[in-house]
Amino acid sequence: MRELNEVFPPRLRKLWNSMELRVLVLLSLLLQIVLISTGNRRKYIREKWVGVILWLCYLSADVVATIALGVLSQASGDDDAKSEDKHSYAIMGFWAPFLLMHLGGPDSITAYALADNELWSRHFLALIGQVAVAVYVLLRSWISTPVNYLWFVIFAAGFLKYGERTLVLYWASRDRFRKWMVSPPDPGPNYAKFMDEFLSKKREGYDVSLVKVIDEGSMPRPTDSPEHATVNVEQEAAEPQGVTEHATAHSVVQDAYPFFLIFKKLFADLILSFQDKETSLSKFRELSWYKAFDIVEVELGFIYDLFYTKASLLYSASGFQIHFLSCSSTVAAFIAFVIIDKNAYPKTEVIITYILLIGAILIEIYAVIIFFRSDWKRIWLSGELTFMPPMEKVPSTISTTLKWTSPPELTIVEENSLPDSKRKLKDHIWLWLSYILPARLRWSNSMGQYNVLDRCIERKPHIICWYLKEYLFWNGKNVPKSLKKLIFDEVKKRDKKDGEDKSGGDNTDKKLGTYRGDKILLQKMDCLEKIDEVEFDQSVLLWHMATDFCYHTEVDENNKPEETWLYKVILDEKMISSPQDILKFRREISVLISNYMVHLLITSPFMLPSGIGQIRFQDTRAEAIEFFDGQKNISRSEACNLLLKVDTQLLPSKVKGDRSKSLLFDACRLAESLRSQEVGDRWEKITQAWLDILTFAAAQCKWNDHAEKLSQGGELLTHVWLLMAHFGMTDQFQISKGYERVKLNLK
Repeated sequence: MRELNEVFPPRLRKLWNSMELRVLVLLSLLLQIVLISTGNRRKYIREKWVGVILWLCYLSADVVATIALGVLSQASGDDDAKSEDKHSYAIMGFWAPFLLMHLGGPDSITAYALADNELWSRHFLALIGQVAVAVYVLLRSWISTPVNYLWFVIFAAGFLKYGERTLVLYWASRDRFRKWMVSPPDPGPNYAKFMDEFLSKKREGYDVSLVKVIDEGSMPRPTDSPEHATVNVEQEAAEPQGVTEHATAHSVVQDAYPFFLIFKKLFADLILSFQDKETSLSKFRELSWYKAFDIVEVELGFIYDLFYTKASLLYSASGFQIHFLSCSSTVAAFIAFVIIDKNAYPKTEVIITYILLIGAILIEIYAVIIFFRSDWKRIWLSGELTFMPPMEKVPSTISTTLKWTSPPELTIVEENSLPDSKRKLKDHIWLWLSYILPARLRWSNSMGQYNVLDRCIERKPHIICWYLKEYLFWNGKNVPKSLKKLIFDEVKKRDKKDGEDKSGGDNTDKKLGTYRGDKILLQKMDCLEKIDEVEFDQSVLLWHMATDFCYHTEVDENNKPEETWLYKVILDEKMISSPQDILKFRREISVLISNYMVHLLITSPFMLPSGIGQIRFQDTRAEAIEFFDGQKNISRSEACNLLLKVDTQLLPSKVKGDRSKSLLFDACRLAESLRSQEVGDRWEKITQAWLDILTFAAAQCKWNDHAEKLSQGGELLTHVWLLMAHFGMTDQFQISKGYERVKLNLK
């Protein structure tokens, strides 16, 4: 048997040994470029292949840089080496601090998943070890050349970047984040001193009583709450859309930032104060639906930055100083390397060093550009980030460049003041930059779609096509504005009822997000037994198939509305006035929510209340496939009609027992019960059922599951959850007024 080292020819082994370090160093730089350019894109891209690429690069970046440092420690000079070899080792030793910079990672991604933040201690140990290796490389390659002295300049930048990544991971870990969010201890009034005074006054003959007062000193200051945020919907509606678009976007961020400071406590599983609830309610009750969702989007964007990027340190006074020092030291090292004599060094190593220096500078510049295209820049402009210089003090050349790298539609006032030639040049610059820079999107604005009936009647695809469809590509649709308005109106309606009725019961459930309106509707249908025992996943599958059966028996493939129709209309506005259009809207929106909830049930069951949804889905699909066995090229309408022809007088559970969890013919009974009603009432009930299911699921999902989805393009369920929290529909608010104290009243 041939030895392992004989598998590769000697020439190939020799070539690899000479190129190994160079390839690893350049590969490490390439991985950093991919990470910084794609790190922020996962906020608004739901395609699975993007996540796969980012996952591979994220895991590979640390491994490649660590291996490169190990190879470098073995390759760096020997005492008996030739002079030219010593110079070669010296310049290779200069690469070690660049690898530390790469281990620090880009600003746009520190954690791929929420669990990565919990590994901060591992990164801290790795920091100590890799710094020791880098110093060891310097000592072995030291020959007192200028490059050896430049090592210290880049080492400062590399150490700071690696250290800030470890620190950010520590801050974003669950325990530290929770401690960070906890308010300072409040011992309250001195009880012992109060009682001494109380008894003393009684002994003196005073008639002592207690009077409740508000402790204004413990209440949040106006600048700490959104009370000072300007919300004027009428003014926004009155002004022309094009001219005020930039101002509106800026005001949304300004209004959202104070709410973010309050509601980020939800992601630490903490309780918000009564004052926080009243502050939020007073604002959101006056907002329009689109501005409310915009504020929620901005807040979740900030939360994403806290958990997955270096924002918590980057946008602080120390972070600004660290980045200034890191960037200036890299530029200084580049200038010094250009000036020094490099004739003694091998050409290949010199070229690679130039690539590393230029790459490091470009990464820093790219990070700065991303900041000026983010919502954090708007907070800076509003003066909230006080550690940074005000915008008016930024040099005119820089501010002009920033304006030219802004999207044309967001700077309409400045755009109209430009000459035609400059305007065209700016358009070309922006078109070119749009391919390089991440878009100004805060989330994907999409909702997954999964239809049980389609999966039962479709032809079995080839294994490769099935794999690509399931694991690499995203099946979903954009969230219509009409759906956002419908959700906002539903939440606002519940809030209004809460204000009118304090009797408890269902009203209390609605207030806390535990209302199961879908079960109440099932009770009214009287088509199932033991409705009180119907679990959430069971209800989702029942309503999903019943919705499909009702839809496809009424709407044929030929008279189905265009897919774009739903995105052009908004319920209760001038666009929908006729009963036919309202009916069509309810049909389409119900199917959209229905497919979305089943998508969550199949792909993200951890976001929904616990149950056996996967088992019920598999059994239901198996029974449907068995029912349609032998039917070729059957349409959805034909499939629904065939199912509804089955007589379901006897309850399916009595015939099949408890072994099979299939809900196929239970859904047929529900569909028949719905079809017996007037068509308008039918779809009003179906739409209401899906709104109840959606809001219940949003309120029951845990904060860490919501946070996990932020790194995967975002989830509509998360936006609904935070919107409901703004209306006080969560159990994470204090019930009592926490700022009341008592004082002595003497007579």
